[in-house]
Amino acid sequence: MRLVILLLATMCSSWMWAQAPGKDCKQSIVGDVKYWSCEQKGGLFERAEQGNKTAQYELGMAYLHGKEAPLDADQAFYWFSQSADQGVAASRYQLGKMYAEGIGVEQDINQAIAAWLTAALEGYALAQFDLGNSYADGVGLQKDLSQAYVWYSLAASGGALPEANVRRDAIKASLTEEELATADEMRATLFQQILMSRLAR
Repeated sequence: MRLVILLLATMCSSWMWAQAPGKDCKQSIVGDVKYWSCEQKGGLFERAEQGNKTAQYELGMAYLHGKEAPLDADQAFYWFSQSADQGVAASRYQLGKMYAEGIGVEQDINQAIAAWLTAALEGYALAQFDLGNSYADGVGLQKDLSQAYVWYSLAASGGALPEANVRRDAIKASLTEEELATADEMRATLFQQILMSRLAR
């Protein structure tokens, strides 16, 4: 019996070792999803040009921040657009920020809101958070604390944005019981819609 257990443990550890990324592998994070790329053929630019949506997002970030590529907002916008067209919510969010701040494109808060809404409905927490800010501050959207509460709640549900909890709780205190009940119902409906959208992908 001990021999069987030892053999199984050895097999499991060998399998885990084989599955673990090696030293030449690179982890990429797009939205809430982590990718390991272990067999990269060509550099980042080549992979982006070949249509790799993760590489397009990474190249956009490289150009946006001037790391591993020259600082170039126009190129950042171009590569985020390419990646967003392939459904990458993180790229949609970055396009929204660029529109909101007028980086690499003419400032347009309506385009920013549209980009954030698309990403938010795909479950991207930072976009949900920025929509909450827009409703709370009345920037690009009519001020609506109930809507702000809804989007902050969704952003907080993943646990990655503690600030969303703080802002949600501050707004919650100012809502009536009826407003809160309506907002919670809306949040539940949107959460279900986002979950179904993720399952459909």
